[in-house]
Amino acid sequence: MKDKSILHICSNYTGTKIFPNLLKKLNTNFGDNYLFCPKKYSESDNKYSYLDSENKIFSENEKFVKICKCFSKLDTFLFFPKRKKITKTIVNCYNIENFSAVFAHSLFTDGWVANKLYKKFNLPFSVFVQNSDINVFFKIPVIKRLGIKILLNAKRIVFCSDKVKNEVFKKCLSQKIIAKLENKALIIPFGIEDLFIENRLSCDRNSISGKNIKVVTVGTIDRNKNQIVLAKAINLLRQKNIKIEYILVGKSVDNKYLNEILEFPFVKYLGTKTYIELIEIYRNCDIFALTSKHETFGLVYAEAMTQGLPLIYSENQGFDGQFDEGEVGYSVNPEDIADVAEKIERITKNYVYLSRRANNFSVYFDWDKVAYEYYKAIKDFEINVRDSNFKLQKL
Repeated sequence: MKDKSILHICSNYTGTKIFPNLLKKLNTNFGDNYLFCPKKYSESDNKYSYLDSENKIFSENEKFVKICKCFSKLDTFLFFPKRKKITKTIVNCYNIENFSAVFAHSLFTDGWVANKLYKKFNLPFSVFVQNSDINVFFKIPVIKRLGIKILLNAKRIVFCSDKVKNEVFKKCLSQKIIAKLENKALIIPFGIEDLFIENRLSCDRNSISGKNIKVVTVGTIDRNKNQIVLAKAINLLRQKNIKIEYILVGKSVDNKYLNEILEFPFVKYLGTKTYIELIEIYRNCDIFALTSKHETFGLVYAEAMTQGLPLIYSENQGFDGQFDEGEVGYSVNPEDIADVAEKIERITKNYVYLSRRANNFSVYFDWDKVAYEYYKAIKDFEINVRDSNFKLQKL
């Protein structure tokens, strides 16, 4: 292992492709990044819980990753024992002197461990704040105070959107603490698979006025994803003699709920699809809509943008705030059927402009650019520094 490497602590490495993709891009562009992923003793020997037809990323990262079973099922309910065992295992697994910085991929687990390494070895760290940090740990007063101490010690604090940052700053922290944290807070979106960037739509879409409009949602079929509201909104539009249908893609985790949606005759369910198949589906549809009740970020919005699809997304959730209202689509109240219908209709009247903007702005989610922003956060570069080869800005 070379000197001046970066250590990542990521408890959820095998549960999503976000962190594996970030690790790969950091290593491709900037050198040695090593990742430690703690697991329960009782965890399945199958390394990866996120398996589909595009799981190559995990094998590509394998030499940089240690997945260690180091705590018990009981420890998951005991805040301090679990984290102390993770810290001890990291110290036993690595020569800490080989690292110049740590990046913690969550605040209350990975960040707690990073903070301990900082105190013991004077190793600077940055931290990413996850949705679970907000919805679980910040609600426990004693644990919340620990989280604030971690934030105060971190060099940089990363959020995936303004909405998530505001959720923490406005609801969880005092003005005194906010004043100390504001200058080191960064908004860095997640990236999307290279395949989507490499296959961006190469031409402008035409107006959809008068044609049979296809609205598509990609995501698990469940009540949180809220597809029934979109079906009802589309039904309202059909009652106004607007030709429109609804395409559903994703795994059904609630078949009863799926059957409720399929009662609408204009709904077509396609099941799960590969990335290549998704690109073709996006190209054959006109609008992407996902009105989740709760959404940390929503990579599918960015994926759909690469194919020039204007967006409908939930207000005050993860994707809201990535762009100005009306720039690539519109936010909606996910419980307001009339609002959803009105925003879909608004898109149809300004379709070519929104489609072009969506396609152009999709490069904002290129992992190469996103990884560079993370690298700067980890290495504590000046926030305003922008390298021409890795420019992360809206066109």
